[in-house]
Amino acid sequence: MANEEAPIWKRKILTEEEEACRVNSTSPVKTRELIEIGSPLKFDLNNPWKIKKKITPRALNQADLVISHSETFDYILPYWNLDKAKQLVNGAMKGVAMYDVINETKYNEDAGFIFRKLNNQDDDYSLSVMGLFDIHRLGVDDEIGLYWDPRFQTFMFIILSKVCRKKIFSVNNTTSVVTQDLIETGPAQTIHSNNMMHMTKKITSQDITFGELRISSLAMFDYILPYWNLKLTRSLVNRNAAHVALWDATEKKYGRTNRYEDARFTFRKLSSDDYSLTCMTLINDRGLGVDDEIGLCWNPIISKFIFKLISKVCRKKTFSNTPGVMTRELIETTGPAIIFDLSNIRYLGKFITPQNIAQGTLEISSFKTSEHILPYWKLDKAKNLVNGNVERVGLWDVTEEKYRRTIGYEDVSFTFSKLDNLDYSLSCMALINDRGLGVGDEIRLCWNPIISKFIFKFISKVCRKKTFSNTPGVMTQELTETGPAIIFYLSSRRYFRKHITPQNITQGTLCISSFETSEYLLPYWKLDKAKSLVNGNVECVGVWDVTEEKYGRTNRYEDVSFTFIKLDSLDYTLSCMTLINDRGLGVDDEIGLCWNPIISKFEFKLISRAVLID
Repeated sequence: MANEEAPIWKRKILTEEEEACRVNSTSPVKTRELIEIGSPLKFDLNNPWKIKKKITPRALNQADLVISHSETFDYILPYWNLDKAKQLVNGAMKGVAMYDVINETKYNEDAGFIFRKLNNQDDDYSLSVMGLFDIHRLGVDDEIGLYWDPRFQTFMFIILSKVCRKKIFSVNNTTSVVTQDLIETGPAQTIHSNNMMHMTKKITSQDITFGELRISSLAMFDYILPYWNLKLTRSLVNRNAAHVALWDATEKKYGRTNRYEDARFTFRKLSSDDYSLTCMTLINDRGLGVDDEIGLCWNPIISKFIFKLISKVCRKKTFSNTPGVMTRELIETTGPAIIFDLSNIRYLGKFITPQNIAQGTLEISSFKTSEHILPYWKLDKAKNLVNGNVERVGLWDVTEEKYRRTIGYEDVSFTFSKLDNLDYSLSCMALINDRGLGVGDEIRLCWNPIISKFIFKFISKVCRKKTFSNTPGVMTQELTETGPAIIFYLSSRRYFRKHITPQNITQGTLCISSFETSEYLLPYWKLDKAKSLVNGNVECVGVWDVTEEKYGRTNRYEDVSFTFIKLDSLDYTLSCMTLINDRGLGVDDEIGLCWNPIISKFEFKLISRAVLID
C-alpha cells in the first residue's frame, strides 16, 4: 500500500464524432465518448461544499436531488475513475457511499443511495436520498450541501440551513366544544448554525435539587418551539414526554464539545404549563451552582439542545477569626459575589526561574493563590488544599488559541499542593518540557471555574543572538550565545521576505542565505539545536502556513516532514515541496518566513502574487 501511486484526478468531457455506418452506406451517426483532459486537479478541502440545494416540493415527493449536468461534470466526475464515470454517463445506475456530517454516520454503497443520469434534455443527474430526508425531517426551502470526497470515494452531506416558523394556539369554536390547535404562523425564519438565539437562565436551587432545568412557557414559545418540527411540538404540548439529545458547547472556544452520546435527557410539559429538561448528569458535570448563568437553544440543523455555561458565581475565601478559637477554618466571605465569565479572566503573571525548570514546578505565592485561584474554587476543594492535601488538577495550554489550537493534557496528571512556607506549587514537568521553557520566559496562569481547570499561556521567550567564538590559537570555532537578551512576543514576529525563483519550484526548496539565517532564525533557536544545524546535521522542523490566519485558518502540516540543512555554500535550505504545491507558488510570488520560538516552528505567509502580463 505504501508504494501505491496517488490517484490523478482530471476533468472529463464528452466528445462527439461522426462515424459512417460500417454495415451499409446510410448517413453518418454521432457517437459521444467520455475522455479526460487537462492537467491534474487539486481537491480544495478549504471550500468543498460546491453543490448547494434548496429542497423543493418535487424533491420531497420523489426523495431525490437533481444535480445539474454542469455540477456533475465540474464537482463530481473529475474525481471519479474514468471507467466508472463512463458507465454513469451511459445510463448505468450507481450505488454510492454517503457520509452524513450532521450525525457522523457513514452509509455504504448498498445502503440505497443511487446516483443516475436523468432522461431529460439537459442531461442532468439524480441522487436518491430518501433516508436522509426522513432522518433530518427536511422540509421545503431547507438548504443542504453536497460534495464528492475523492479521498474516501463518498458523497458528503450536510444541512446548511433550516426554515422554521413560530407556533401559536389557534382557537376552534365552530363546535360546541372550544378546542385549541397548535399551528405554524408568521414569516419563515432561515436558521443557520451561526444565527441561533440562545435563551439565558440563572440556575435556581430547585434546578439543582431536582436535577432539571425549568423553562417558562414564554421562553419555550420564543426560543425553542419555533425550531421544532410541528408534529413533535404538538406531541410535547399535549404532555407527551420527548427524549432529546444535548450537546454541551461550553468549551467550543477551546475546540471541545461534550456530546453526551450515551446520556438520556427528557423534555416534558409540567402542570403549570412550564417545561422541564431533566439533566442531572449535566448539572453535576458542570458543577452548576445557584445563580450561575447558562444559555440554551434548540439547533434544528442537528436536532439537539445546545447548552453553554456563560458565567459562574464565585466568592473570595478567607480564614474565620473567631475569638477564643485556636483553629481557623476557610470560609466564603459574605461580600459581593464575583461573576466570572470568559471576558474577565484574571491571569497571574510569572517569570520562569532556574528552580522551576530543575524541579518541574511553578511556585505561586500565598497572596496570588488567594487572589487569583481560590476565589474560583469550590469551598470543599479549597479547604482540602489549604489543609495540606494534594489536589489533582487539569490544565489546558491555550498559547496557540490564536491558531485555534488548545493542548488539553487529557492523560497527564498535574498536582497542586501547599508548601511549608505557605506558598503553593503546581507540578507541571510535562508542560515545561513541551514548551521548552527557559529562564526569564514569561507565562500567565489562571483558574477557569467554567471548565474547572488551570489555563496556561506562554507570553514571551528570552532569546539571544548566536555567533562563532573566535579564540586566539584555537582553529575550531564554536557557536555561542552573545549580547543582550531578545524578548520575543507573538506580536513582534519578524518575517524576512523572499521572491520565489524557478529553482525553488523545481527543487521544492526555499534557499535562505547565511545572513538571513543568522539574523532571523538562529537567535530564536535553542543553542544545542542551532549548533547541530551549523555543524551540518539535518534538522526536522515544523512549518505552519499562517497566510489565512486573519480568517481563522492555519495549515499546520502535522503529518508532513520538513527538513532544514546547511549547504556547501554556507547558505541553508528548507525542503517544502508540499507547501509550494499546496499554495500553488509561482515565479516572483513574494513570501514571508520566520521562526516562532513560542511554538518552535517556522511560520510561512504568502504575501503577494506576481502579476503575469501576456
